[in-house]
Amino acid sequence: MQVAVALSRIDIVWENLFPLEQHRIVQLLVERVVVSQQELRVQLHRNGIEHFALDVVRAAGGKSVPAAAGEALA
Repeated sequence: MQVAVALSRIDIVWENLFPLEQHRIVQLLVERVVVSQQELRVQLHRNGIEHFALDVVRAAGGKSVPAAAGEALA
């Protein structure tokens, strides 16, 4: 539940993050951005939000991260 709350408030937290941390989060989530005169296409990493959520949990103490989830990312 804490992860959902943290993710739902990312806009509030975002402006207080250092640019390096903002960059790291964007790299976790976004795989590719294509810009043309006709469109803007953003391709997300398949597991990006999962990795980001696990980072949030770990930063909060990491006690609620299931071992299997951590092993899957290794």
